[in-house]
Amino acid sequence: MIYAGFFRRLAASFIDGLILVIPTLVLGGSLGNPYAGFGLGFVIAIFYRPIFESSVLCGTPGKALMGIVVVSEDQGTQLTFKKAMTRFLTSYLSMIICYIGYLMQPFTSK
Repeated sequence: MIYAGFFRRLAASFIDGLILVIPTLVLGGSLGNPYAGFGLGFVIAIFYRPIFESSVLCGTPGKALMGIVVVSEDQGTQLTFKKAMTRFLTSYLSMIICYIGYLMQPFTSK
């Protein structure tokens, strides 16, 4: 199994961020309240990654554009929605702890 490098993952994340900012801006503008748009955009973002990563696409649109496929670590198969949601939620633990999981990535083979 070949793992995606740091900069490909960063580019995929940037693409996904651009995709997610569109509904946030549209919702905020249509509601006349940027905070409501941000809140609804956040709800969309919570389901964005898990839905796409557990789909036949096996990754978000940004990851697909960068040629990255997300599979289960133990079997190398498509993720279930529950597993994708668990991964998404635990990624926030890494963010809380000074992005340590993201900062370790350039220095490991995985």
